[in-house]
Amino acid sequence: MSAYFSWPARLLAVNTPDARFVRHRLFEAFLDPDLSRKPDWKDSNFWLVPGLFDKRHYSLRGVVPSDRFYLRHQNRRVKLQEFIPGDTQFAKDATFEITPPLATGELETGGLSLRSYNFPNLYLRHRNFEMWVEEFQDNDAYRKDATFRLRNSALQP
Repeated sequence: MSAYFSWPARLLAVNTPDARFVRHRLFEAFLDPDLSRKPDWKDSNFWLVPGLFDKRHYSLRGVVPSDRFYLRHQNRRVKLQEFIPGDTQFAKDATFEITPPLATGELETGGLSLRSYNFPNLYLRHRNFEMWVEEFQDNDAYRKDATFRLRNSALQP
């Protein structure tokens, strides 16, 4: 992957009755209803960029408050925090591998899952509308909670 690759995107959960997207609120990640027509719409938009630790994978850079903030896991909770260059632990925590969707039947709809780079048995998933990385569980609920669809954002490169 080119070091110049970046794509504005939103992550849509595949298993909620209403359209819910990953977004940050008070520097923690949640799954909330669509904000595209709300004042906080940028909170659910991220730049999919080359991974901070491994450029073959991806990081999700926030649009606000600045381009130095990334989604990362810390104590398994997903948060939006400022990246200080040289912080290797942060870079690993903010790097994810895009994998085929864990939920059955979601490949055809553009589904995908995000596996932690530094803890490959942990996947990004939502639980109680909060975003976590948690150990893989071989059941339908977990598989759906850890599957998302990329949606275009209103941002332009």
